[in-house]
Amino acid sequence: EILGSSTRGKNEKEDEIRRLKDDLQLKLRNEEQTLKTQIIHDHNVRRLQLKRRKLLLLHVLEQKLFEEKCTKSMDTIIQRHALLKKHHEQTKELEHKQLGSLHK
Repeated sequence: EILGSSTRGKNEKEDEIRRLKDDLQLKLRNEEQTLKTQIIHDHNVRRLQLKRRKLLLLHVLEQKLFEEKCTKSMDTIIQRHALLKKHHEQTKELEHKQLGSLHK
């Protein structure tokens, strides 16, 4: 009986140690999974931030190119308008001269 109680005490201690070991391993696995999840989340956040910055830069570039194109088109329109106005004035002057020479 004495031998049995010491064996039982030893077995209880071993069982307690196994339970503690299992609990610690479970806690470690849970903490590892939490850390892994956090790392993945942080990576995704950084990736999305980088993608957003890239899209914003692309948008700014496209806006600048569009504004340059509009400015160039407007300059061309203004030049053509000036040429047409000059041509119109010259044609009007020529008409007046021709009409004046017909009436003489």
